Amino acid sequence: ATTPDKCITGTFSVATGTDVKIDDATGMMVGGQLTINANANANANANANANANAIATFLADGSVSAGMNGGAPETVTTAELATLCPL
Repeated sequence: ATTPDKCITGTFSVATGTDVKIDDATGMMVGGQLTINANANANANANANANANAIATFLADGSVSAGMNGGAPETVTTAELATLCPL
């Protein structure tokens, strides 16, 4: 498989805001919320903001609603998620 161009590398801390639910049939996260904090070693290919904080809310259809640094959340569809490399 080819590694997608949209990769994030570095060290992150992850906190569970609400329990994450994983669909047994699909393996997709379909509920719950995570807060992800990047430290200064993080490197996003298209983003120089290495100290970003994101809140990701997993939705029932497999999409994710995510907000960066307190900004308004945007929904990332399952099709868009498939273009990202795994962490």
